Amino acid sequence: MSETSKALTVETTTYVINNTTYVPHFRNVHVFVGPGYPRENRKLYTSADLLAAGATPVPKFLWTRGEHGVVTAANP
Repeated sequence: MSETSKALTVETTTYVINNTTYVPHFRNVHVFVGPGYPRENRKLYTSADLLAAGATPVPKFLWTRGEHGVVTAANP
């Protein structure tokens, strides 16, 4: 990739609660993480968790994410 080319981005649903954005994990788009992940905060969320907490879905252009990666506390 040259300095003039850009990495592929796709429109992705993120969630915002109280000005904090939660994004899909890079290995699995069905698992969401917040600021500080994985060093300061290892909490994982589903979209249902975030919606139940009052999050607003916000589309953003992010680098592509995986669909089936395993994400656990032991494999952040």
